[in-house]
Amino acid sequence: MLKTIIFITIAILLVGCGSRIDSMARTIDYAIFGEDDVELTAEEIEELAYPYQYLTIGEQPRIAVALGFDDGGIYKWLSGNQEVLTTYNGRVINTQGLGNGLTHVTSLDSDPLNCILNQAEDCQLSWTANAQFGRTHAANVQQVKTTFQHQGSKQLLLASGQTVQVEHWQEAMVSDSKRWTNDFWISTENRRVVKSEQKWSVEQPFYRLEELKAYGKELTDSGANNE
Repeated sequence: MLKTIIFITIAILLVGCGSRIDSMARTIDYAIFGEDDVELTAEEIEELAYPYQYLTIGEQPRIAVALGFDDGGIYKWLSGNQEVLTTYNGRVINTQGLGNGLTHVTSLDSDPLNCILNQAEDCQLSWTANAQFGRTHAANVQQVKTTFQHQGSKQLLLASGQTVQVEHWQEAMVSDSKRWTNDFWISTENRRVVKSEQKWSVEQPFYRLEELKAYGKELTDSGANNE
């Protein structure tokens, strides 16, 4: 189902954002939700005014989210249902209105994904971070240890119909003796994450993100955004 939403107030959605926020979208052109997976045509994708991604959470129907803000490389993706998904270099670091209440991830500067995206030499592929769910006295903090491993390169056909040459990196995750894996597919041309399956807790559903319309800034940058 494709519905049009006019003039969604971004400030209401993003309370407490930093002063360096650069607004990318004062309106959301498409509010896409319902019982079935969203599937935009090539013509609809071409007409999109802002960068978009497909988002699937667990077994829920696929929706589309638009880039609302770029705050120094921290991207805030907005849905027509007033939900917010925040990513940094392709990593989910915060959610609002999406159920699990991921509020904070520590040590982002040490995330191996940053090094991998920038093709730096001698990347440290292991990392320990704390993921916080909820706020104040009800917060649940989980320590997560991760290790990346390169799974090879291939041609990836995105749901948008675009074919991209990618590197596949798999991230082994461990928290409280529970294990799972995240996956990231990175464009070899522009070093951007074009597809991912990731989560911060074994109990939580996966976030599956797939590029629908690329962000022009990432098409011109040679590496990840690390301001």
